[in-house]
Amino acid sequence: MSRYTIAQANNQLSTIVHESEHGTTVRLTRRGKPVVIMLNIDEYTKLCATSNNWWENYLKWHKAADFSNVTNDDMDAVFANVRDRSPGRDLSFND
Repeated sequence: MSRYTIAQANNQLSTIVHESEHGTTVRLTRRGKPVVIMLNIDEYTKLCATSNNWWENYLKWHKAADFSNVTNDDMDAVFANVRDRSPGRDLSFND
């Protein structure tokens, strides 16, 4: 990824566009903070074509993921500290 200030982009727009056309993502900054990303039309089209349907995306991910090396012991280790097993607080419904 290339990085240019807005001032540099004003002076070198054709160079930056050429760079982006050839696959480099360009970040434009103002006062050191990123404000714009330039990418070529193929990347933009790919981003716009992605589905916002969570279930469809999950199914694509699940189909592409390789779970052949994952064991139950692995899953136990991953989720060992996820659930808080403390008994919680005392409740009184007679107040």
